[in-house]
Amino acid sequence: MDKKKSSRHAFFPNKVDCVILTEKWTVGPYDRRAQSCFLVLGGVNGNPGRKTIKNWFEIEVFGENYKIRYCPSVCWNCKVVCKDVGLIEYNGQKRLGLSDFPVEVKFVKDA
Repeated sequence: MDKKKSSRHAFFPNKVDCVILTEKWTVGPYDRRAQSCFLVLGGVNGNPGRKTIKNWFEIEVFGENYKIRYCPSVCWNCKVVCKDVGLIEYNGQKRLGLSDFPVEVKFVKDA
């Protein structure tokens, strides 16, 4: 993987067992009780800019593996708060959300 930063879409490669519009990740609204923004499905593909700013993530080297970071560079005049994607525990569940503590990910090439 190229060590240069660039914004990318994050998505689930296979269909999940529920009715959704897309498998693409997007940053959901701020949840005051959880004090975070959760990642949700429903992002749109392509069209970098203000309207899709919440759909773009970066992959960065993190130790021996990688981390996913929300810090899109697709809109030169948009203000965003850069945060890592981490696990947020809330109401007995663990969900992906914007966090100061990144989850380490490893990418494995399909055989």
